[in-house]
Amino acid sequence: MSPRLSAAASLRRGAASLRANFGLVWLNGVGLLLLSLLTAAGVLLPMLALGFDLRAAYDVLIESDFAPLARELPGRLETLTPAVAGALLGALALWTLAFLVYCWFLAGTYGVLIAADRQAPPGPPRGRLAFRTFSGRDFAGWAGRYVWRYFWVLNVLLFLATPLLVALVVWLVLTAYGAQRWGAAAGVGFGCGGALPVGFLFLLFMVWTWGALADAAREGSGIWAAIRHGLRVVGRRPGALFLLALFFMLLTALEAGLVLLPASLAIQALTEARSAARAGALLSLNAVQWLANAVISTLFAAAYVALVQSERRAETPALPRSAAA
Repeated sequence: MSPRLSAAASLRRGAASLRANFGLVWLNGVGLLLLSLLTAAGVLLPMLALGFDLRAAYDVLIESDFAPLARELPGRLETLTPAVAGALLGALALWTLAFLVYCWFLAGTYGVLIAADRQAPPGPPRGRLAFRTFSGRDFAGWAGRYVWRYFWVLNVLLFLATPLLVALVVWLVLTAYGAQRWGAAAGVGFGCGGALPVGFLFLLFMVWTWGALADAAREGSGIWAAIRHGLRVVGRRPGALFLLALFFMLLTALEAGLVLLPASLAIQALTEARSAARAGALLSLNAVQWLANAVISTLFAAAYVALVQSERRAETPALPRSAAA
């Protein structure tokens, strides 16, 4: 049996796989760009159908200023015209397409990473070249082969998350009711008292999801096989999974807090509202964010693949010497 990897060893192995297959970062950056464009188009269609002008669309999509939209939207939704209904259907189609694009890039990324992890010797990494397996053709092959598997894995997991979403809504309602019925102190009590268990359940569900994604592109896996294996890994290695998740949450928070937020505030302070200079600077900042998120998400996926696949190998009994011979 192969040795199980710790969180630190999984991270080192994932970093070696990332360095060997760095082309995944550029492809995932393109994927994030396409996802953003399709999502933005899905927002733009209903806004135009409801009579908002391009200035309002600019505020929402470029400036991330939703205040004017929130003020005017209730009144404009009073009459649902055929044009608005058609725009909403178009937005739904675009968001579905965006989800499929996301699954396509997921399938290609995990296909390459699982192949790289299978190719390299088990245990701590002994050099990044052992993980080298990336090519655009292989990425497209894995993506085309497993896109629907990832689509249904995510849909099944979202369905299974329904009780968790109900718990979240109940917690929010109780918090609001407590604040209104017994005062702000009761609202804070409900909020703080429920935040820990609800947050823990969401984190537990997320590491289960990531574990399933890290197995779904394996040869011989499947929709339910990946979901079951992800749950088994959560039961056997919760500490390692949580440590990896917390590390990447901290990395993302540092990226946002130390780089993206100060840069965004500086752009808003130094440029005029709705100017070409501000739009160009914000779009450039978004490009940097796409690339940084692509690096972080690919490293995260590679580390989870290393941990989840080490558990898969550990489940396989070693062959007797006579059989191996």
